[in-house]
Amino acid sequence: MTSVVYVGMDVHKASFSLCALDKDTGEIIRETKCASDPKLVEKFVDRLSEELGPEPNF
Repeated sequence: MTSVVYVGMDVHKASFSLCALDKDTGEIIRETKCASDPKLVEKFVDRLSEELGPEPNF
């Protein structure tokens, strides 16, 4: 079975707010606020992938 996780971003000049939601339950899996650096977004998604395993489709 494949899980689907939605990642939403609220983008501002100095910061990004990130939130990951489970598609089926709407449950917030993880959320954070970080500097507006794309590498930090990649790190957020990588950590989600490590936590949830290889199955989720982002």
